[in-house]
Amino acid sequence: MQESPERILITGHPRSGTKFTAKMLKRMGYPTSYEGHSLGRKTRFVSSWKHAMPGVFEYRYFRKMKLDQDFAKVIHQVRHPLKVIASSTTLFDLTIDHIKKHVDIPEETVHKNQPLKLCMRSWIGWNKLIEEKADWRYQLEELRDIFPEFCRQIGIPEQPIPNMGKRNTRRHGDFTWDDLYREDEALAQEIREMAQRYGYED
Repeated sequence: MQESPERILITGHPRSGTKFTAKMLKRMGYPTSYEGHSLGRKTRFVSSWKHAMPGVFEYRYFRKMKLDQDFAKVIHQVRHPLKVIASSTTLFDLTIDHIKKHVDIPEETVHKNQPLKLCMRSWIGWNKLIEEKADWRYQLEELRDIFPEFCRQIGIPEQPIPNMGKRNTRRHGDFTWDDLYREDEALAQEIREMAQRYGYED
């Protein structure tokens, strides 16, 4: 299918809130696809971690999704790494195995409840790949405060942010920076430096 030249991708590491953003844009009345599902010719926005890189995402039972890349603009959505990494431990093997096609992750993938070090490497590697192609970046936590700029960046009229209620959450444990440093000091330091570059103070 030929992509629209005006299509915009909003992407980040899994568990960074792309489902929330897709629901928000749909509520505002804009044709939006979450992770490439129901992708039509009128779709203006794709909110998907998968589409950060080209290729094919392989589901179970031989079902596959081609990850089209014809986007006019790429927006990098970030969420605090301690939150994302903790939530990433709940990811299924299909998600991590897809990331491993592009990121060097030596740790073994399990069906669910991924190990902490694996999630740390995944967060670093996937965000670095997005950095290389992103036109703009914002923190999900700051979306309400920077919403006028968000509207400008994606090319829609400035308007109030809709009331979305509770975000998509999963049950998982929490991690501190000390937890990450105990797991792998070098990885933890790289994550902290990237987080600072993304505007997080701690």
